[in-house]
Amino acid sequence: MSVSTVFNLWRPLDADVIANPYPFYKQLQKEHPVYHAQTGEWIISRYADIKNILGDKIRFKAGNRLQWMKHATSYAKGKGLDYSNIPKTLQSFVLFKNPPQHTEYRKWIHRHWKEHPFVPGQISGIIEQLLNNAILSGFDFVSAIAKPLPLIAISNILGIPLKDSPQLKSWSYDVIKVMDLYLKVSDLQRINVAASNLLQYFTEIAKHPEVLDSNGIIYKLISENTLELTDEQLASAFIFLFIAGQETSAAFLSTMMYHLGIDKELFNDIASGQASLNASVNELFRFDPPVQLLGRINTELVEFNGLQILPESTFTLCIGAGNRDPEIYENPEKIILDRPQETSLAFGYGIHRCLGESMALDLAKSTLSYISSHYREIKISNNLKFEWEKNISIRRLKSLEVSLKK
Repeated sequence: MSVSTVFNLWRPLDADVIANPYPFYKQLQKEHPVYHAQTGEWIISRYADIKNILGDKIRFKAGNRLQWMKHATSYAKGKGLDYSNIPKTLQSFVLFKNPPQHTEYRKWIHRHWKEHPFVPGQISGIIEQLLNNAILSGFDFVSAIAKPLPLIAISNILGIPLKDSPQLKSWSYDVIKVMDLYLKVSDLQRINVAASNLLQYFTEIAKHPEVLDSNGIIYKLISENTLELTDEQLASAFIFLFIAGQETSAAFLSTMMYHLGIDKELFNDIASGQASLNASVNELFRFDPPVQLLGRINTELVEFNGLQILPESTFTLCIGAGNRDPEIYENPEKIILDRPQETSLAFGYGIHRCLGESMALDLAKSTLSYISSHYREIKISNNLKFEWEKNISIRRLKSLEVSLKK
């Protein structure tokens, strides 16, 4: 079957798509589920295809963003521009690793991650304190809860001084932009500065771990550097843990409140006990996941939907589309809190399934549990005009004015 490109069907940066990508995904999934975009990559939007790609560690490899940044850095150098801190920062990101390196990195990290004493029961006290500091007659949930809660949690887990965390978050907020598919020169310049700052901070940490909490994961990883990483490589691994541990959780917490505030019946069902916290959070992650896009590169000739795709082609996997595939989910565009759970793609699939899944779920369930047990109503006061960050890989609200009523 010959390859044809429908001009401009792939338009993820349009304002209406940033605000609500799901009608766009629905059209793409129905008309061109395997689409060769005008930008060169293959857009995949069906659940089964995405799951097959993520689960196939032989024919598909991770790391296309790191590979792209290495090429971009080399090209920019010839133009007198320096973006070299970006690939240095990304070099030890486990999501860009492939076996056997991926296996080694994940095993090294996961052993300490799962042994960390930070438990969900501690989260309620943090939520209570954050809410008490907010103005309950109407406050921005994003800045008051969604951003600081994961930041406190990941700082505790990693053993980073809490006083350093706000600045680290500011830099990580810029670096996460590297996951977007299409970057301007100004984006790359800002990312490179933030990457440089993060790299410098965590390289110093690698050299002087005594400033850390010895119960934190970073201190233990430095003490048991079984991979024999350099200080710079260690720094890259720590940057990944810091970013992955809080950016997506912050995005989801605000999105979760957005849906519960808009649909009062959903919140009432949870508060009354008609829907379990586990099922509710899993369904909300399916319905509107924070990570919208993932990338892969094929290592050999593959065929999808009758199309033969040459090796070393780039694939963009639309997680948000796959999670609403009507062939997998009945009434996929409706939030059904007691939905029988087919494994969603919200945390990926296969060997690269999200390392911080348990933390993200714990934070979401604890937040929902606390609010549903202390308040009877969530009221959204943005006048139904919501502004979303112009980031097509991570779906995130800029602000969410909320009132909680007892």
